Amino acid sequence: MNDIQDKKSFSCHKPGCYKLDLEDVVKKIKKIGAKKVGLQFPDGLLRRSTDIKDYIENETKSLVLISGNSCFGACDLDMDLLNEVDLLFHFGHSKIFDVKRVEYVEARMKCDFNDLLRASLTFIHADKISLVSTVQHIGDLKRIKAFYEENGIVCIIGKGDSRITYEGQVLGCNFSSAKNDGEEIIYIGSGYFHPIGIGIATKKRVLKVDPISKEIEEVKTERLIRRRYGVISKAMDFRSVGILVSSKIGQKRSDIALKLYKNALKRGYEAYILYMGTIYPEGIGIKVDLLVNTACPRIAIDDYQRFNVPILTPIEFEMLLGGRPMDEYIMDEIR
Repeated sequence: MNDIQDKKSFSCHKPGCYKLDLEDVVKKIKKIGAKKVGLQFPDGLLRRSTDIKDYIENETKSLVLISGNSCFGACDLDMDLLNEVDLLFHFGHSKIFDVKRVEYVEARMKCDFNDLLRASLTFIHADKISLVSTVQHIGDLKRIKAFYEENGIVCIIGKGDSRITYEGQVLGCNFSSAKNDGEEIIYIGSGYFHPIGIGIATKKRVLKVDPISKEIEEVKTERLIRRRYGVISKAMDFRSVGILVSSKIGQKRSDIALKLYKNALKRGYEAYILYMGTIYPEGIGIKVDLLVNTACPRIAIDDYQRFNVPILTPIEFEMLLGGRPMDEYIMDEIR
């Protein structure tokens, strides 16, 4: 691993590199005398897993096991691995809830914002903005807020609900910290799912300020909304529905699944609740006309083309059943 400069934090001096505090990991292992330790990584950090494993074993003499399962967020703890170890370290995400013997190791990113923030001033059309980001850049929000306020723009870093660790933080399934008095929203980060979700959830103009690509753009929601209405229209003639429930600790919404199941039966449809770990097309063993996903909202939004039948969010299914108006699209969130 040539870019690693500091073994204690596994950080590097290059912009865009992640910093992981392994010194704290070692302290926690030694504090409880853990003999067997589990490591869980999102796909973006898996390339570092073997080096991190070697470092921890050298420093603690513990046996380290690496989770071989995909990890989709802080909601997705490897509970099977947890049952095998004294302590499980979940890398890359911030804590959503307390689970005994689980420690979260956040991944923070080093970026140079100065020129990018100055350039963003010409894109902002409001006197009051809301500032949000993911955990990777959350430590920079106060500095970014100070910059905008020095340039005459009121900047709000909102407090989210109990699923949110930091003020101004957004998740792919939760945009509560963006819902405040800001007239426009500045999203600091990469990718489109988060800012599009923010735009749909708040009905406000969203600017994506990307510290990796150094690009600034207004994110449009219309294309995704049109696509989702297209999926809903394909499901109009359904007679049978499979309602997907995930066993993942932070994605399981059994109460919502049961409500949808009862509503479908009440209206004369065939309905089945399908309980799964990781939800993927090949794992669905029964034939139905329609699927409803109550797990991670991104499954229906990002992966819909992988399924051979329409897959809807719970809110979209309620729209289809007539329980919600069709003329206002609402983003599915786990709150």
